Amino acid sequence: MRLAGAGVSGQPTAVLTGTAGVGRLRAAVNAPDGSVWILTNNTDGRGRPRAGDDRVLALP
Repeated sequence: MRLAGAGVSGQPTAVLTGTAGVGRLRAAVNAPDGSVWILTNNTDGRGRPRAGDDRVLALP
């Protein structure tokens, strides 16, 4: 699906392709500095939680 409307510009760019171990992406928000914060979540009651399973990634 293509996005259209006011404020939408450019072409989509894959930035996490080939990134191992990121986990499930749960949310993305614009950060105050203009980057994008992405929340990952793997500790949802399934499996055995490990350090680093839930993260906040910052994309410039």
